[in-house]
Amino acid sequence: MKKKIAIIKFPNSNIQSVISALDYLGFQPEVIQDRKKIKNYGNLVIPGVGAFNAGMNFLKEKHFDEEILQFVNSGKNTLVICLGMQIFLENSEEFGMTKGLSLIKGEVKKFSQIKTNLGWRQVYLSDNKLKKNFFYFVHSYYCNLSEKNIIHSYSFNNKFKFCSSYLKNNIFGCQFHPEKSGSTGLRLIKSFFNGKNIKTL
Repeated sequence: MKKKIAIIKFPNSNIQSVISALDYLGFQPEVIQDRKKIKNYGNLVIPGVGAFNAGMNFLKEKHFDEEILQFVNSGKNTLVICLGMQIFLENSEEFGMTKGLSLIKGEVKKFSQIKTNLGWRQVYLSDNKLKKNFFYFVHSYYCNLSEKNIIHSYSFNNKFKFCSSYLKNNIFGCQFHPEKSGSTGLRLIKSFFNGKNIKTL
């Protein structure tokens, strides 16, 4: 039986690449529009593009925020991508200060001198073991974590070093798009949902 993975779809967010990646890996992706159904799943993906405040407003209006908190606190695997990664922090300065879900300590900040980090970037594990893997990025804001010990990897936008992923218990957040990063990204997704040690990738 295929492992079912719930996906929350943000407005105007194209999640077909996430669906295709999960399907290719042998999982059963299912898009969730009813917040009450989330608790019926053992795994969750929260992808997203767009502004932080619009994303949070959507979650609150649909009461997804409450269900996400319960899901994560139950210990179930949760993969959060791009905007999804950012909204797990305490707040963001994008378009004025907006409060996030506060599951991760830190704030979302704008790159000071460079507008958008777009394209393939090298990703380094925090222990410097990962040297040659590249992932696809598209973002103008980054996660400034207070919990430095949960930084899983970092990357560079020009010469500016930033957190490109974090790992805290059952939460894996990545600023890059693993679903658009070829075989390396697919391997990362598969390992996370199969309970393997992604620290060694």
